[in-house]
Amino acid sequence: MDGFAGSFARIYRDIAAAHKRKQDIVRATKVVRYLEENPSKAPTQDQFLSSFCEMYQVDESEATEAFRTAVDAGRIEYRASRLRLVRGEDKSD
Repeated sequence: MDGFAGSFARIYRDIAAAHKRKQDIVRATKVVRYLEENPSKAPTQDQFLSSFCEMYQVDESEATEAFRTAVDAGRIEYRASRLRLVRGEDKSD
């Protein structure tokens, strides 16, 4: 598709993808923050996935995508099967 319609469709798709990525990062960060505030060990990936699915009414594949997006963006750290928020840098929601 060329012309205005094709350009508009590409721009819309790019903006929608960027919004979804940002939304995934913010939601994943909020879930990890919530789990860290509970008096227990550092949260596991399974705890994250079940909490994310419950909080946002999504399936596990969407929760896994949000998890990976946030880890790739450097907002959450996944080490030794545990999750934690990355601290130190100014990373506003």
